[in-house]
Amino acid sequence: MGCIFAELIRRKPLFPGHNVYHQLDIITDLLGSPSAVEIAKVRSEKARNYLGHPSRASKPPQDMSSLLPDADPQAIALLKRMLVFSSGSLPLCVDSEVIPAAHPASNQTFDPDQRVSASEAMQVRMMLMLLLTLLLALLLALLLILLLTLQLLLT
Repeated sequence: MGCIFAELIRRKPLFPGHNVYHQLDIITDLLGSPSAVEIAKVRSEKARNYLGHPSRASKPPQDMSSLLPDADPQAIALLKRMLVFSSGSLPLCVDSEVIPAAHPASNQTFDPDQRVSASEAMQVRMMLMLLLTLLLALLLALLLILLLTLQLLLT
């Protein structure tokens, strides 16, 4: 989630590695070295061995604002919470720290009864297509009338 969010802000890949090991190096350059608990949760055995190898120096996390210097401070704060090794550390949507109460998005309410179903949306699309078709037919009829009138006037 955080990777996609950062890529949307940056408009370019966040971790453009040449191979798995290079990509892990780029990730740890930004996020810092993962803990032993985080390494244990990595699915790939090769990646776990690489990240947990004793010869790897410990890396501190980098400042996210240097990665996205023009980003809103709230976006940086959210990115810091979303860019994590372990998905168990991701923030919940209901977490007030993710979208602070002062943020305009927190004032919006959702009423499930006001949702538009897929079939209702399709009906609206079909009605719009019908209206556009009728409008086009009307314009063609007007054009034909205009052409016939011009032909009568010129003869």
